[in-house]
Amino acid sequence: MTRFVGLSLIALLSLLFAPTADARTQPVYNIVDKPVRSGSGNQLTQEQVGEALAAAARYKRWTVEEVEPGYMKAQIVVRKHFAAIDIRYTASTYSITYRDSEVLKYDGKKIHRNYNKWIKLIEQEADDNLLRL
Repeated sequence: MTRFVGLSLIALLSLLFAPTADARTQPVYNIVDKPVRSGSGNQLTQEQVGEALAAAARYKRWTVEEVEPGYMKAQIVVRKHFAAIDIRYTASTYSITYRDSEVLKYDGKKIHRNYNKWIKLIEQEADDNLLRL
């Protein structure tokens, strides 16, 4: 009887703690072809959109490299964590997508929730920048 209780307790504890190990990961948050909105209602140029996106990423402490018009790469190092993203944009849409990471529990579909927070912060700052135009 005590062996059964002991095994039951171990099984119960493993069920209780198993979800917490995965609770730190979420599906990767990618932004794909999000419409650009300016505060003035005027059509923006591709250059203006790119500047707003680069400024947002830099403000959130990402290093940004313009590869070509309409395409930037950005990366961040936070303690031992590394993330890299692709930023593609036109005058009317933008996308921010996962490129690479280290020590963020990426498994091909899910990643540490902090990565998603970082992307959402860039998105919010970029949208705020665009609304000022």
